Amino acid sequence: MTPAPRIGIVTISDRASQGVYADESGPAIEHALRDYLATACVYELRLVPTSRTRSNARCATSPPPAAASSARPAAPARPRAT
Repeated sequence: MTPAPRIGIVTISDRASQGVYADESGPAIEHALRDYLATACVYELRLVPTSRTRSNARCATSPPPAAASSARPAAPARPRAT
């Protein structure tokens, strides 16, 4: 028997992660997926502070120094014969 597929749902909010208010987005997404999908799945909800995702996004979008220096410009396009 194959295990049930796992679906991760990530909600990003500083205030909800600090307990200022309850996260309603993650559970609402889970509810919608349960209604939509025919396969039984295991749902894993995570609540991440916004500030943490901003620092990770900066790291993820910056190319490593070696990759930036070895990149070559694209060759110019050749004119098409008519």
